[in-house]
Amino acid sequence: MNSQLHFFARAFYRSTLRGTSQQAARQTRFAQYVCRSCQSKFSTTAIRRAFGLSKKDAQNAAEVADRAGSKKYPSRLVIYDAGDIRTSFVSFWKATALFQFGVVGVFIAPVLYRNENQPDPNVRLMQAIGVGILGVVPMAMMSYLTSPFVKRIAIDIPAYAQISRPNLQRFASTIQPNARLEFTTLRAFPFQRTSTVLLHELRALPSQMFRFANLERVKTEASIKRWKGMPWYSKFMEIINEPRWKFYVKEGRQYTMKTGVPGVWEEIAQTIQRQSLKEQVGKGSAKPANTLAKLVNEPKVRPVRRQTARSAR
Repeated sequence: MNSQLHFFARAFYRSTLRGTSQQAARQTRFAQYVCRSCQSKFSTTAIRRAFGLSKKDAQNAAEVADRAGSKKYPSRLVIYDAGDIRTSFVSFWKATALFQFGVVGVFIAPVLYRNENQPDPNVRLMQAIGVGILGVVPMAMMSYLTSPFVKRIAIDIPAYAQISRPNLQRFASTIQPNARLEFTTLRAFPFQRTSTVLLHELRALPSQMFRFANLERVKTEASIKRWKGMPWYSKFMEIINEPRWKFYVKEGRQYTMKTGVPGVWEEIAQTIQRQSLKEQVGKGSAKPANTLAKLVNEPKVRPVRRQTARSAR
């Protein structure tokens, strides 16, 4: 048995030596036709030759790739996600209301206007207009009620905050007023729309009946001046583009856990809450502080019960 194993080992060793010797001979055979300057400028390996990189360029590319791979988070980081189920639910009802308005406007209203059983044309006209108004009401209500709904929030983070989680949390706790946030909402027809907002423009809204928004984008002097300087057709296109000035962000840690960076939006929401309270105090508002919308749920801390009775041994 040992003699057979020894035979196979010797055969394998000889085949390995033969393969290495042939490879060395092949390299020597090709190397004699290439000058030394070309050998230093061009690579002879398959990977570098495919990309047309020299050895130094390949090393630099590898260092850049390693440096880019060290970043844990992208420059545009999603910090809030309402979820596909909530977004699909809102989109379904918006699309249903729009479809109902289309059916009323295209089919039902013209049929009532051309109704031969009603001889009076004024009555036919009033019936068609009344049915058309009734068809507009559900679409208008759904557009108004669901316009502040926020599907996703993203933020632009600097390079140092992309490296690790502690750096990201430090950036969120000491965020600057000029930080840029992107709110993804839904249009009248449930297509996505992105609104870019600076942090210092956001305020927490007080709770009010028939208002679902809890965040508001205030109009600064620059935005008012820009609006006054726009021509009428630019203002019309701005209105058609459905600008968003109010947002609804559902409080709850489950909406930030989906992003993989829980705690970042909570820090930003607390910053918005503080600057809203500061503005109220500066204006001398008589509204109490607890009327502002609650953007973050406070964690519930259960009291620790003191155990006085000793367990029986």
